[in-house]
Amino acid sequence: MAEFASSTRADAAQTVPGPIDATRLIGDWINCKSDTSYLVRVLVHQTQGRLCVRVWGSGAEGPIEWGEVEATPFSAGIAAGGFCARFVLGQVEIQLATNEKYGVLVIQSYTRFLDGSGRRAHLGREFFRRRERVPAPTGEDRVATPAQSTDVDLAPLAGTWWNSHRETQWWDKVIIASQGGRTTIRPFGRDEPRDWGTTTLVGYRDPSGELAFEGAIDAGPVQARIAANMNKSLMIIAAFHRVAPGDGRSNCFIREFYYRDDDPLQEP
Repeated sequence: MAEFASSTRADAAQTVPGPIDATRLIGDWINCKSDTSYLVRVLVHQTQGRLCVRVWGSGAEGPIEWGEVEATPFSAGIAAGGFCARFVLGQVEIQLATNEKYGVLVIQSYTRFLDGSGRRAHLGREFFRRRERVPAPTGEDRVATPAQSTDVDLAPLAGTWWNSHRETQWWDKVIIASQGGRTTIRPFGRDEPRDWGTTTLVGYRDPSGELAFEGAIDAGPVQARIAANMNKSLMIIAAFHRVAPGDGRSNCFIREFYYRDDDPLQEP
């Protein structure tokens, strides 16, 4: 068996023979943000087995066509999950890094200037939809979902979760505990109230099997409705905060990321 260079364990899984299926990426993509200052439209197609990308940027007088380049697709399993492409427009270089998820093309653009003007390199990240509407599945196309238990065990989430945003104005950490089939969350705030108390969570699973939960908590001057989901070992918590009349603060929506207090590189 041939041996290949490898930088991570994921490299070993990429020996599937045959080309990458880029069907998910092909299409005429329009920026969901109509007043974008970055990319307006991206056309992705295949020509003689090559993945090609044509781009229109946002201009003062209308879209600016960049031309077409060959892109490199990257796999997410058997199918392509995204692509990279490089454009050079005179003294401006733009690298595009994209991924597709649930019918949305997420495009990050990395722009730098080669003209010695001193302008700063900048990053853009925006969301694109297909220009054509995707028809709804017919009854024959729908996939039946097998019956499942309504109880979702949240015990695997037990532990202390720390906010990755050091400048947060809300929760520094949350503690999740599970006992006797009941899972609770206890948030700790940066400002008052420091200790928000404990509330019981209701568990869910998303279509990919990741855990999620929701609940409500009353901390006196502030009440919060919590909705959270797991994604690649990060806990994403969205909270709708409602403040009491006369508090001086406004109702607000917060969405932040939390990591569990375990370090895989820590010495045993």
